[in-house]
Amino acid sequence: MSKLKLWCKRRYSDFVTRSRNAGILLIYYTNLWRYNSQKALEAFLHGQPQQQAPVPFMITRKMRKSLASLGYTEQDIDRMTPSEASDKVSCGVQNSSQASGTKQVKTEDQSRDVK
Repeated sequence: MSKLKLWCKRRYSDFVTRSRNAGILLIYYTNLWRYNSQKALEAFLHGQPQQQAPVPFMITRKMRKSLASLGYTEQDIDRMTPSEASDKVSCGVQNSSQASGTKQVKTEDQSRDVK
């Protein structure tokens, strides 16, 4: 084949490939536009759906530190469910048995010393 025919053949195959790619991109962006338009129309007509707060499924280190600063012991934290821990951290609930728990420990230590 002559150089001109090879050059024309390459250019034609490049054109075909680019045409296919352009067609695919056109279909993709058309579908994307339809989808986004449909979602925007649904949101306009029916309002935005309410976002629900996620339910915690584990007590994180950050939550453990926050609970410890609120006066909870490791044993108290281990007995809590993740949702209880999350509620106590978000509301800032102090440990109500903290004062009585420390007194019990002191009295037990004192009773050991006396024996």
